[in-house]
Amino acid sequence: MKRRWRKIAIALLAFILLASLCSCDLLNGGNTNNNDEIRAPKPEFKVALDNYGLLKAKRSEFEGSITISIYGKVNDRTGKPNTYSTTQRFDLTRIQNDGKIYVDGNVYNQDSSYNMESLLGSIKSALSEINKLPRQTLDTITSIIGYLDGTRSANVLLGYDSSHSSYNLKGTLKGGKQSDTLYYATNNEYIVNELLHNNIFSNIKFNDYLMFSTFVDFSGNSGWINSDEASSLFDNAKGLCNYQMSANTEKIYNYVIGLVEEYISGLDIEKYGNDIKTYTDCVNIIKGWISIGESNISASVNKDNLPVSMLTTTTININIDINELEEVLNKIFTDEKLVNDIIKKLEVTTALLLGTSSINMSIGLSLSESFSYDNQSTSLDTVDADLFIDAKEEKAGRVSYIVRDDIEEQEQEQEQEQDN
Repeated sequence: MKRRWRKIAIALLAFILLASLCSCDLLNGGNTNNNDEIRAPKPEFKVALDNYGLLKAKRSEFEGSITISIYGKVNDRTGKPNTYSTTQRFDLTRIQNDGKIYVDGNVYNQDSSYNMESLLGSIKSALSEINKLPRQTLDTITSIIGYLDGTRSANVLLGYDSSHSSYNLKGTLKGGKQSDTLYYATNNEYIVNELLHNNIFSNIKFNDYLMFSTFVDFSGNSGWINSDEASSLFDNAKGLCNYQMSANTEKIYNYVIGLVEEYISGLDIEKYGNDIKTYTDCVNIIKGWISIGESNISASVNKDNLPVSMLTTTTININIDINELEEVLNKIFTDEKLVNDIIKKLEVTTALLLGTSSINMSIGLSLSESFSYDNQSTSLDTVDADLFIDAKEEKAGRVSYIVRDDIEEQEQEQEQEQDN
């Protein structure tokens, strides 16, 4: 059980990391009269984000929602497709100060339509009847459905200390009446070692992304931003620069697909030769299912050229052809009977509940972030000190993943955890 929760916690951490990724000095050069009638032009929003990245003490309050909508047959009365929807909520408080980073995150279901709950229940029931489905795959899908239908939620506390490059994760994962607590630690040395051990060549440091806000490039010549509808001037009365930008959907699409393709290209060809071909073939099919809808970014910047708030909204449209899905599953599982069972169950479910032969859905993202910089907001004095302990120290109740000299001791420790 704990092993499964640990995988969920790592996914959440990735999701937090994953999940996670995403200046007005010009006033000094302008002339103003007593009525502040002459206003300076605002800079690119990128200037404020660059300034934010350089700060050693800062706080971010992040509120996000993901609304998944699945569309069924058209309603004769309304002329619109019946919609099955669920909204997931995630909240993050992030503080960086004195070489430490603290993250407090929550993931939970905000709202689900009745028909969505029925659909998820049918999918879970159908999958449980497929005997040859790998247990790990079934557990992962069941866990995901649990978050979507509101029977599961999570709270995680993460701390990072640059003095010893260690991460500490405490979590509470709830599933129905059951609640499990987690306490793990690791460091950058172990992460890099694990990547190299698996022939994955990457210099990534997760701590670089713990305070990360957006992957959008706001440079004027980058092509990411189509337009800015807000005033081009600094508002002296409010002490703010405002931005109302529309993003280039093609850039977003290419960025997301590019991340996946970059990961695949970083795999060692000798160890992952067959997998690389499988992954590449699957991605080439899957990316044809996806398109990016309208994407907008609203933001404001204060007189110190630092971001005050940022709101990002976008829609991802997904249209899955069942025949192409069968082709993808055959590449992943290489078990024709298993794939046939999955597809048959899926076809029955979609025909019965959706009234369609394909899966049409959208994912609506709303990401709202506010920033603060005062001493009280950025203080870590009241934060759990256990979140900043060196991963190499002995700590009761904590499982540490570190590079050890005694490999046998490490393997025994991991086996013991799995048995629990």
